[in-house]
Amino acid sequence: MSQLLSFETLYRDHASRVFRYALALCGDEARARDIVSETFLRAWAAPTPLRVETVRAYLCAIARNLYLAELRNTRRLVPIQAAGEVVALTEEADNLAERRQLREAVGKLPEGLRSALSLVVWEELSLAEAAQVLGISVSAMKMRVARAKLELAKQIKQRESWR
Repeated sequence: MSQLLSFETLYRDHASRVFRYALALCGDEARARDIVSETFLRAWAAPTPLRVETVRAYLCAIARNLYLAELRNTRRLVPIQAAGEVVALTEEADNLAERRQLREAVGKLPEGLRSALSLVVWEELSLAEAAQVLGISVSAMKMRVARAKLELAKQIKQRESWR
């Protein structure tokens, strides 16, 4: 039997995760806060009660759709700052230079790869949940995450060869 969520619990438990994901998408704290606000407004107005089992994927899907709608409406692509705060919190980077390198590399990924990587690595969604957010198959999600990791490795290796 699935459990229903109150809005207060929903916001308290998930607002910071949705913010991190929105920041990873847009690279701007103010825009990320706007996306979070709109995400929770839409969740609150949802026609059916939200379920604990699917709420993380549902909220991430709303946030991503809002971000993509904003891109479509503005008709311009803005450079991504690679969600510096999100990447900086990861433990994969041992020093500031590696963190900066990783932030820059993530920022150069196409949106689809960046979203897949953010959902699986930083938001810790399962491949199935992340695939649901992006509206793709689990196989396609696996491929996107693998391609994102390969692209990051390639970019970092290229940078190291320039030194």
